[in-house]
Amino acid sequence: MKKFLSVFLTVCFLVFTFCGCSQQKVNQKITIVATVFPPFDFARSIAGEKADVLKLVPEGSESHSFEPTPNQIKTVEDCDLFLCIGGQGENWAERITENKKYGKTLKLIENVQLLEAHSTEEHDHNNNEDAHHHEHDEHIWTSPNNALEMSRAILTALCEIDSQNSEYYKTNFEELKAQLEELDKDFKSIDFDTPLFFGDRFPFLYLAKEYSFEYFAAFPGCEEQTEPDIKTLAHLIEEVKEQNAKYIYYTEFSNKKIALMLCEETKAQPLLLHSCHNITKEEMKNGETYISIMKRNLENIKKSQMSNGEF
Repeated sequence: MKKFLSVFLTVCFLVFTFCGCSQQKVNQKITIVATVFPPFDFARSIAGEKADVLKLVPEGSESHSFEPTPNQIKTVEDCDLFLCIGGQGENWAERITENKKYGKTLKLIENVQLLEAHSTEEHDHNNNEDAHHHEHDEHIWTSPNNALEMSRAILTALCEIDSQNSEYYKTNFEELKAQLEELDKDFKSIDFDTPLFFGDRFPFLYLAKEYSFEYFAAFPGCEEQTEPDIKTLAHLIEEVKEQNAKYIYYTEFSNKKIALMLCEETKAQPLLLHSCHNITKEEMKNGETYISIMKRNLENIKKSQMSNGEF
């Protein structure tokens, strides 16, 4: 009798433990890790309450010089879905995924048509026929249509990983899709009749290509140069004055040194154009999204296209 009771209790314990573990696994949220802000934001919009979504590059930090900590590497290796842009700018992500034996890795750069980055002194995208090119520009998300394709790829991956919640993900995706399509429509409504001038790096190649606007910039792409050459500065000043431009754009986390110098020389005003590459702690706290940032970009671009620089 004692032996029977002992066996019975053991079986009950194992059944209880197994059922408990199974229930815990069913109810456990999936984990998504993104390298930078855009895929992080798209993923949290689509996954909603069904996933824990993490971003590797801390708020307020430059992703171009980022290196993950051992704990962050472990987080990537253990996550269900790892979202990276891919390419030269995230070589470290490639190293991590070599050791990732669990979950899925999605390289978003493989889901859009890539553009080659300019490497010339004069960065007029539309008219510089002598431009030489080098590596592909990896700021793919600056085009709302690319953002939509990235989001669609994230949806597909989520439905593969967590099929039981696929309808929930699809519903959330449709909401995000509608917002991105509206954003695209708003950008298309702008009548670009004057170039945009950047006293900074230029991570907006996909935006410029999508909406066919002319631009001039102090630096190509996000090169590591700290000072533009005199010829480039002189040409920028000349063009700003000739076009009677009201604004010189700078990007987030910029020291604004070149933009302010150009403004002083031309009487233009400095104005932010946010690449969405990363956000500050305050922006995260305030609930900023890709959509909200790009809508402000839209309004700031409109300002430069008004003849008097005002709405």
